[in-house]
Amino acid sequence: MKFTTLDTYYSSLFSLLLLLPVALNLGNLTGKPIDIVLSDFIIIFSFVYLFLNIITFNLKIPKSPVITLTFILVSYCFVLALFGVFFTGEFVPIFSVMKFVKPFLFVFIGWWYVKRFGLKGLRNIIYASVFIITIILLTDIISSNFPHGCIGNGRWGGCFMIFEIYGFPNSSASFLVILLALLISGFEFNLKWQIILFITCVFVIALSILSLSRAAWAFVLWLLSVWLFFSIGRIYVFPKKSIFSLLFLGLLGLVISIFIFSGNEIVMSFWNKLRFSFERDDITSGRLDIWIETIKLISSKPLFGYAFEPFSNYVPGFDTPHNQYLEWAYKTGFIGLLLWIIFFSFFIHDILKVYRNISPLFRKAFSILVIGGFGGLLINGIFQPIISYSSAGNLLMFGVGVVAFYSTKVKKHQY
Repeated sequence: MKFTTLDTYYSSLFSLLLLLPVALNLGNLTGKPIDIVLSDFIIIFSFVYLFLNIITFNLKIPKSPVITLTFILVSYCFVLALFGVFFTGEFVPIFSVMKFVKPFLFVFIGWWYVKRFGLKGLRNIIYASVFIITIILLTDIISSNFPHGCIGNGRWGGCFMIFEIYGFPNSSASFLVILLALLISGFEFNLKWQIILFITCVFVIALSILSLSRAAWAFVLWLLSVWLFFSIGRIYVFPKKSIFSLLFLGLLGLVISIFIFSGNEIVMSFWNKLRFSFERDDITSGRLDIWIETIKLISSKPLFGYAFEPFSNYVPGFDTPHNQYLEWAYKTGFIGLLLWIIFFSFFIHDILKVYRNISPLFRKAFSILVIGGFGGLLINGIFQPIISYSSAGNLLMFGVGVVAFYSTKVKKHQY
């Protein structure tokens, strides 16, 4: 399929909407804000596209276990929420389930996108991340709070021009690290502008450090460790590319070390946060107590959970258990959690299927993206509900749809 100028325009616009973590507030419900990130607007366009295909009898349901499980999961959650409305007499569970299942719609969107725009469209997503990271960094530099970030208190990475980043600092900082996984994979895929990709990687790491989010720090270390592991492990197979990657990693480490140990006022907040973390008796920052309370709640209603009732109804002062998996179990019970496990199991099956059938030259990039990005996201979920954070959840499910599409093309050798 020929990739036209119009395709470049549409895929670039789509990429910016997908990745930009800026939200619009539509009001409040029972004291909780109703926010819509820009990528949510893609869902509206998708419904229009779906409607046009239905009325023209051009709708084809993809044949994929992941797609089927997506239908099952969404249906289960909506039925559960209806029971929640019936037993509580409130409509809060309906609003809660809509936010909860919203990312699943991006499985279909990811499938359609890569079918329409192919690998060139995915390339534009990586270039869009370069643009977004650069603007976020420049916003902090030209901010009136310089040398602190635009938000103040020494935290960087909180603004995109005049807009505050959604979920700042913890969720948004971790989301920036997901973009780092995209940038590294783009570098290893030998995309154009290699030096720009590398410099942007430095920007992301700097922003993640100065966001003062310990979850983002751990995520960065995990991702760079995975990159280092695969660079060393494949040095005898592809020596030129692996040595080049190792040199870049070494230079990256040198730049970051100079930055961190410079003693500048910009990084003093980082050292203060680090010292504070080690001085605390509870390294989980109080999360352990919330987890224990959540487990007690789940043990009371283990099968179907609390049907999307607000968590704050049972643990005052907290909207979430600060653990993605406990949140799933709390809202949907062990049946819902089991469906999640089956869903991700089929996703991993599709990942392995795609991995075995791509060129060995690209397996390193794919492995870093999956193990470093997806694996790091799952680890990050232990400490915060990162997948429930719309920007991260939408992007993850988009990736699920992309992988599911390519897994169905393996036997046909269409990529």
